[in-house]
Amino acid sequence: MKRILAVAIISLILVGNTFAAVVGNDAPDVKAQEWINATGPVSLEQFKDKVVVVEFWATWCPPCLDAIPHLVKLYNKNKDKGLVVIGLTNEKRKSAKIDEFMKKLKMNYIVGTGSTSGSDYSVRGIPKAFVIVDGKIIWEGHPVNGLDVAVKNALEEKALKQKDEKKKEEVKKEEKKSEPEQKTEKKK
Repeated sequence: MKRILAVAIISLILVGNTFAAVVGNDAPDVKAQEWINATGPVSLEQFKDKVVVVEFWATWCPPCLDAIPHLVKLYNKNKDKGLVVIGLTNEKRKSAKIDEFMKKLKMNYIVGTGSTSGSDYSVRGIPKAFVIVDGKIIWEGHPVNGLDVAVKNALEEKALKQKDEKKKEEVKKEEKKSEPEQKTEKKK
């Protein structure tokens, strides 16, 4: 009986991990009971044309106290280039004194409190960050170890892609403009 129970528990753990949020997979949407620095409920779908950092933290977490100022700096440097940062904590806003915490650390990006997304992202320790582009996770790790490079690369790649798309649109417009001219020339 113990052996069957052990096998069942291990199977559940392994099956649970097969749906983990890992690089290359679709990013699970973000969930929170309350949103701060947002104009309403937040969804990753809103930011499809942006580079998104989803970061998990807590007020009681000493490494988070080091990571959050780094995220604020990264966000302030890149928000005009298309970076969105979403910080998620499972703590409730009032009981954890989130507002005081955010003010102290100058957190000016989107924050979700009472979040259950940590389990969707298979977060086992905090702080933990994910970079999401076009709905896909392209990087995961500690916010102060490699996040800057991942964000820089993603923003550069996104800018190039947008530039290419804009050029294609211009070419299509020019082709449409020249179509009537070509038809008139053929009639002559």
